Amino acid sequence: LRVGEVSIPAVACYSELGYTQRLPAVLWMPGSPNLKEDLIPLDLLSTWADRGFYVLSIDRPFHGQRPGDREDQIRRRGLPAVYGDYVVDLIHAIDYLSLRAEIDPQRLGMVGLSTGGLEALMVGALDPRLKVIVSVSGHLVWPQIFATQAWKAIFTGLPMADSMIAAGMSGEQALAHLSDHMPGLPLIDAARIVPLLAPRPLLLLGGTLDPLVPAASFEATAMAARESYASAGAPES
Repeated sequence: LRVGEVSIPAVACYSELGYTQRLPAVLWMPGSPNLKEDLIPLDLLSTWADRGFYVLSIDRPFHGQRPGDREDQIRRRGLPAVYGDYVVDLIHAIDYLSLRAEIDPQRLGMVGLSTGGLEALMVGALDPRLKVIVSVSGHLVWPQIFATQAWKAIFTGLPMADSMIAAGMSGEQALAHLSDHMPGLPLIDAARIVPLLAPRPLLLLGGTLDPLVPAASFEATAMAARESYASAGAPES
């Protein structure tokens, strides 16, 4: 896709209905390090297209056809900065969708799985053009993540995390240490983000056996959503 001077590898799927009427559009993002093409064998793109949606997925920075190494970027710049790069390109993707003749710009949504699920929350919080947000296993709430062993899997391969594990740091100590070295990390917290989505329709899906997002993390996100949506007068959104 190309928007102005910005060019991003992408895959799009839509039916011939787009030639005669404007379609609702969905930005569909997989987890990381998965690529846009990983959605194809799952029939996610074609299934949504058959149901009348224009579906788009991109390679986020440092993935697939994009230059750079994701783990090296996280080591050098920290997770918040890398996630910021992801979000910027996803907003460019929304710019692209808004300009397509086949698309109704008033009916844009985003679905994300794992990292993509967290991206859906972040992009939805920043861009009101997204009218519907679906997050599947993207509910990172750091106090709950670090209260379990999940943080060790999320930050695996990061030298700082390896050193903390070797030093026998508790989860609380590890969270404080990482937060000191990665400014902005506490802001990438699903429970802090979901209130910014109200009252737009939001669907949160999680699993009880997810090794990266423990049930307590999902519940904290869901509770924050319930409270904020109730306050906005949209408890069932």
